[in-house]
Amino acid sequence: METKVKSQVLKEFTETVETLINPEIQSWREQGGKVVTYNCTYVPEEIITAAGLVPFRMRAPGSTGTELSDTYLSNINCSFCRHVFNTALQGGYDYVEGAVWASTCDHSRRIFDNWKRKVGTPFTHMMSLPKKTTDVQVVWWRKELANLKEALEKHLGVTITDDKLREAIKAHNETKRLLRQLYELRKKDAPPITGADVLAVVVASTAMPKERFNQMLRELLEDLKGAEGIKGYRARVMIVGSILDDPDFIKVIENEGGLVVTDSQCVG
Repeated sequence: METKVKSQVLKEFTETVETLINPEIQSWREQGGKVVTYNCTYVPEEIITAAGLVPFRMRAPGSTGTELSDTYLSNINCSFCRHVFNTALQGGYDYVEGAVWASTCDHSRRIFDNWKRKVGTPFTHMMSLPKKTTDVQVVWWRKELANLKEALEKHLGVTITDDKLREAIKAHNETKRLLRQLYELRKKDAPPITGADVLAVVVASTAMPKERFNQMLRELLEDLKGAEGIKGYRARVMIVGSILDDPDFIKVIENEGGLVVTDSQCVG
């Protein structure tokens, strides 16, 4: 099962998720730009963008083992965390200026503890994430946002102004608006794009400058207008889970006749 339309932009999105240093990140760095990696949806990408950096979600594309990370993490730690840390120990994240975590789980927390000591990233920061949404937790989270902003300002020697924050929020909201348009297309009886390709697009949104991503996604949405839809599938499938950043996983389902048309997970 495959997307019928032949889109150069979709090809670029797919290639972007296959490596840690994709062409867009490489171009950004060649122009003197810096990158900050982060572990979770709850990390406020907008503050990183407002600081003049590109936020890049932690992944481990191409990782085939966890021999190095297993020295520091037990096998009860999730495999995703161990692969990410193994990649970092191999030098895969040597190009980033910083790494930011939200304390979402003990597995991520263990990466942070060891990353600070063994990877040598210039800037590291942990955000304490509240698990409720009462007034007390709102005040708590507001302080955590301010702490990250101030830490980035101190490390980089910059000022993150309200105007810069507004512009960053505008760009990130545009990303979400465009992704919603892509998801709306999947509601059709004959969607014009596969679930695997949608996942590639979503992962790409976490791996390149937002303005560039938005431009490319607009082009893809235009390509998909009036495109031939996918028919002949045996079932419409929803994916539910936590972290999933590998489109090949979705391809296994779709090659068996199931079309993934929506999801509920932290990359999606």
